[in-house]
Amino acid sequence: MKNKFLLSLVAVASMTINACGQFTNFPAQYHISDTSGLAATVSYPLATGTATTGEVNVKLPRLVVKGEPGSVGVTFDQMDVSYSVADITQSKSEISFRVNSSHFRDATGNVIVDGGSIDLPVISRSVIEYGRRQTSGNITARVTLSGTDEAGWPTSLQVNVPIVFIPGGTVTGGSTGSTP
Repeated sequence: MKNKFLLSLVAVASMTINACGQFTNFPAQYHISDTSGLAATVSYPLATGTATTGEVNVKLPRLVVKGEPGSVGVTFDQMDVSYSVADITQSKSEISFRVNSSHFRDATGNVIVDGGSIDLPVISRSVIEYGRRQTSGNITARVTLSGTDEAGWPTSLQVNVPIVFIPGGTVTGGSTGSTP
């Protein structure tokens, strides 16, 4: 009786693995790439007397995620952002961020490791106003992405993003935007 039970467990496990076809890693397995630029900056205009000239410059952080070889892909559809200070309320938003599967091979037989990238919208009007009230410093945004992989498993990824406030200067490079 015990052997029949063990044999049935092995049969079910082998059917599950065979059902994955060319995928060997499920649920989805991925990592944050070292090419990510996970820092945000808010640069305020120079003050001249009592007035300020120019616009606020914002550099958003870029998250690059790579799949592990043989992994199924994943689609993140929810982003939650909370901040290290109580003055800024957390936000939830729907997103569409795809990390492609990493199971295809090139002409020489090497696995093509695929992934995806997204600019994380962690700078809101309230973050800009909070930074205006500070003389210097930074805060941290905790970003949680959640979604489902191609095998139907729920998955999530959490990253901490430093937000640096730069008074009276500008920031160059990366994803930038201007806010009046």
